[in-house]
Amino acid sequence: MIGPALGGFSTALVGAPMTLLLNVICFLMAALLYLMIPPEAYHSSQTSSQTGARWKWRHFLRETKEGFTYILSYKILIVIALITLLFNFTYAPLEPMLPVFVDEIVKAGPGTLGTMWSFFAVGSFAGAILWVRLRRKFPYSYSLGLVILLWGLVPTSLSFHTHILIIYALMFLGGIVYAPFNIVSPTLRQQLVPNAMRAGYSECMD
Repeated sequence: MIGPALGGFSTALVGAPMTLLLNVICFLMAALLYLMIPPEAYHSSQTSSQTGARWKWRHFLRETKEGFTYILSYKILIVIALITLLFNFTYAPLEPMLPVFVDEIVKAGPGTLGTMWSFFAVGSFAGAILWVRLRRKFPYSYSLGLVILLWGLVPTSLSFHTHILIIYALMFLGGIVYAPFNIVSPTLRQQLVPNAMRAGYSECMD
């Protein structure tokens, strides 16, 4: 939650190139930690003795065909995918536009931008907790549309305000309304897709 703010302050103190280098080092550390996980941990339940390249290729093609057949038989899964595509399409421009907004409109620096994203992260955490409390009161079918609608209001509101405290508050609210989407969408997919059809599960059960 404080990572974006640290990134912003780091950019202000040591510059973007050094901050980018630190970011790369953090990713390398994460990769090394993943490499330390023994392979057996990923395949502890796999019982099949067929591991040849030809068998794996046939297995992949068969399961891919089964997956597409299942998706086409449940239109709601296609709708969820299209909604997610639309949501990401409308969200994506925000990230490259916010630095321009902070620089040219707010007349602030990277520290302010990082703090804005930290408020968003804290809001997302609060939104996830709030959704857990209220999830039974809102059907999933309406939740996705409501989340997208409310999230659209937040960036629109940013265009009417330049006071930094109001902007922080809007980013916090944006995190609250954004968080449920990453809960509702995977939950719907998990409810609609049987265990044996999920990635990684059927291979272990063969």
